Amino acid sequence: MIWIAFGLAVAVTAFLMVGGTTTLRKSQAAVAVQNLLEAHPSVVMADFAPAKLANRLVGDAWDQRGQQFRAKDKPYPQKRSIAIIALADGLGSLRAEADAWNATFFALGFALTDIERNGHRYAFNGTDRYLLGVAQQVYLDEAARVEQRQDGVLGQPVL
Repeated sequence: MIWIAFGLAVAVTAFLMVGGTTTLRKSQAAVAVQNLLEAHPSVVMADFAPAKLANRLVGDAWDQRGQQFRAKDKPYPQKRSIAIIALADGLGSLRAEADAWNATFFALGFALTDIERNGHRYAFNGTDRYLLGVAQQVYLDEAARVEQRQDGVLGQPVL
C-alpha cells in the first residue's frame, strides 16, 4: 500500500513538472481574465461567453508568448500579469467583435488602473514589469485609435 501511494505521489509530481504547472497557470490566468471581463457592466447583454473568451485570450497569449511565461532562465510572471497581457494581446484580434472588444478594453483599463494604484502590493519581477509595460502601451495605442476614430466620426475632439 505504501508503494502504491509513493508511486502515485511520484506520478503526480512528474505530471506537475512536465505539463501540469502550465495547465494550472493557464487556468489561473483564464479565471482572472474571466473575472475582469465579467466586471464590465454590459457583459450581461453581450453576445459572447466570458469564460470562453477568457480561455481563448489566454490560449492565444500562451501561443504567442509561451517562452516568456515559462522561461527557465527568468522568473515566472504572476497570473495577474499573464491575464493582463492576454487582454492586451487580444484587443487586435477582437476588432470585428464589438461587445468582446469593448469588454476586453474595459477589463484591461480596469486591471492597469489597479496596478497603477496598488502595484506596490504585488511582488512583480522583471518579467511581470516587462509584460505590464507592453500591455500599458497597447492600451494607450488602442485608446488613441478609438479617439481618432471618434474624431473622424464626430468632427470634434472627445473630451
